[in-house]
Amino acid sequence: MSFIGSMFARTDRMFDMAVAMNRDLSAHVPGSIYAAQELRGAVNRCMFCTDANECAKLVKTEVHLASAPEYCRNREFLQRLPTL
Repeated sequence: MSFIGSMFARTDRMFDMAVAMNRDLSAHVPGSIYAAQELRGAVNRCMFCTDANECAKLVKTEVHLASAPEYCRNREFLQRLPTL
């Protein structure tokens, strides 16, 4: 998979994790520069995660998660998001 393809796959997985946690990522992107920087940081953390395969399995099998797993590099970021 190309770097760009990997980036899109990891970004999709981050969104899937937010959905499984019933978190609203769209509420985090009001258009401010700070919000965009924080979201980019979250995508970068996901890009360099060493547990991507575990995460992919988790978001495919779990319909609802109370929180992101311990290994998730975006756990705190996702917990701060408002619920849907």
